[in-house]
Amino acid sequence: MFCPACGNEVLAEDLFCRVCGKKLSIQASSPSTAATPAPARAPSEHETGAKEHDGDAETAPKEIGGWLLLFSVGATILNPLLAVSALLQLHTAGDPWAALYIVSFVAVALFGTTAGVLLFRVHRWAVRVALIYLLSLLFFSIGTLVLVSRPDNGSLLRNVIYVVVWTAYFTTSKRVKNTFGSNA
Repeated sequence: MFCPACGNEVLAEDLFCRVCGKKLSIQASSPSTAATPAPARAPSEHETGAKEHDGDAETAPKEIGGWLLLFSVGATILNPLLAVSALLQLHTAGDPWAALYIVSFVAVALFGTTAGVLLFRVHRWAVRVALIYLLSLLFFSIGTLVLVSRPDNGSLLRNVIYVVVWTAYFTTSKRVKNTFGSNA
């Protein structure tokens, strides 16, 4: 006897195909099987090749994609480009804090790039490094507001929103949890 779905050989007492899991039609029992009917059972995970899901965590996406991909691309590619652009437009003549500002700015940009690369490589510390990067970006923004003679409140507000949104994503996302094993 053969499975009508996949063509694999099945036993007469099987209720499901052991390869594809298709329910088999009930066949007329021979006298030897009529006395002792085979117990009905679903095919195992090994037989079907399918994974059993025990909730939303198992069915949630895994790997780099969606919003996680957006953050990774932003941190790895867009951040350095924006940092270079901002440094080229920076006018620091006569500013005593200029050197500290430039070094801090470059350090935060490199830290963001490192976080993005670790996320792409699905490194076990990637989420922690990304959260620390977001925290350092927040401190850099506040430090800039305090130290710069002409503060840019719009930039601070933009960075605070960026940090809050991405921190919430990294700490609650099912994709992050499934990909990295935890959210922090």
